[in-house]
Amino acid sequence: MITWLAALAGSLINSEPLYHGSAVLTAFAAAALIRSARDTQGHYVNIAQAYMLGSIVWGIEEILRFTAALLGGASELYLAIAHNISYIPLVFLSGGLILMVQSEYNKLHFEKMTLHTFAVAFFMFMVMQKLVLVHHAGMKTSGFRMFCAMLYFFVAVFTIVFIIAILIQTRFRGHTFGTNLSAAALTLFCMLELDRLYSVLSTGSERWMDLFALELLGLVIYSWAQSDPRLDEREIEPDEISPDEKVKSIYVWGNSAGFLVLGSILYAVHFFDTRDMYLLVIAALAYATIFKSIQANVYNTQRLEQQKRENQRLEEMVEEKTKELREANEELRTISETDALTGLYNRRYGRELVQSLADAEDRRPFAVMLMDLNHFKQVNDNFGHETGDIVLMEVGRKLGSLADKGCTAVRLGGDEFIVVIPERDGEPVRETAKGIAEEICNMMDQPVETDDGEMFVPACIGIGLFPDDAEDADLLYQRTDEAMYDIKHKSPSSAYKFID
Repeated sequence: MITWLAALAGSLINSEPLYHGSAVLTAFAAAALIRSARDTQGHYVNIAQAYMLGSIVWGIEEILRFTAALLGGASELYLAIAHNISYIPLVFLSGGLILMVQSEYNKLHFEKMTLHTFAVAFFMFMVMQKLVLVHHAGMKTSGFRMFCAMLYFFVAVFTIVFIIAILIQTRFRGHTFGTNLSAAALTLFCMLELDRLYSVLSTGSERWMDLFALELLGLVIYSWAQSDPRLDEREIEPDEISPDEKVKSIYVWGNSAGFLVLGSILYAVHFFDTRDMYLLVIAALAYATIFKSIQANVYNTQRLEQQKRENQRLEEMVEEKTKELREANEELRTISETDALTGLYNRRYGRELVQSLADAEDRRPFAVMLMDLNHFKQVNDNFGHETGDIVLMEVGRKLGSLADKGCTAVRLGGDEFIVVIPERDGEPVRETAKGIAEEICNMMDQPVETDDGEMFVPACIGIGLFPDDAEDADLLYQRTDEAMYDIKHKSPSSAYKFID
């Protein structure tokens, strides 16, 4: 702001060296200010870089003008170069505006917004260039320079219309202080550029320095806006394509018809000539045709999104059903392998387990305990099956606790149980089985609490070792069963016996 105030003072006292020298500092200070705020620009960083490049080019232009002001008469070359590059900053600033819109809208929305803006800007450009540059100005230029001037004129008009379209699209809400300042500064800059272009084409000379100073103020505001630390505060919500896009195509045909009607009226009053009408008709047809192409992309995108959502819904349904089937299969497997009363594995699972261990290729040693309860029949006969079930459930609980030692407990049926003991590393399976058997005997000698009092149901246990006592599962069962019955009812407490 200090350097801009110096430039303003130079314009007021009509001092070109002071103005252009201060303008050089202002332009490069603006670029440095934008660059210094890179960390706070978020997804606007590429946009800010375009603005920064525009400021740098502006600074180079002012260096040339400052040099020309110092040289006096030998300044024509510097002024010509400065004049030619003076149109470049707007290109960068307008490019930054387009990048901003592209970053905040989806591709289809951006294309439609740009097309609508182009159509309106083109019609306004035709009217303004006729009104300002032909009917009210004695043209001082022609040829390629006129073509470049017309192109630059359209860029300025397009930028102003684009800013208005953005504000209308967002209903003047949702912007940060920085983005609002950027829009205001760019609008000011474009309007002053139109004034400068009119002055150059009509009189062959540029404006007074006070207008230059106003344009430079736009750059200062611009850099201040782009360095606003709140620039990235606004959270951009993803665009959603309206399902009613077909109705909106009516507006395109209405706009095209409106342009042609207005053009016809201007042609009737001899404001437009035949060439202008040809150009307007071609532009209207191109506008409608391009929009229909965009419209087709909208429909395709909608269908793809709908199909994607449908596929996702089907995948979720399949996943949910698969999960249900998996849970159902797991439940069925549990039911098929589990004894309903005790919660231990059932007879089928126990038989398959012993068979699979006996058939394994490595034929690793393991032990099988076959256990039967003494006096259990008297419990059922004297106290009923409900009390007997309580006893069995308690036995199942005690045997189930052996799972922590790597043992598998199985209820064969009635009061018969099996415990499968794998080989432990570094310990003979016989010693492991002996320790487990003693632990089971201690547990089974403890009374079971029931509603009918304490029940004593000691166990008799037969123990067989694979492959020492038998080399197949059926023979191992048979010999283990014989060992169990050898000690049944021969001891008042629980006892065990290995196959002899």
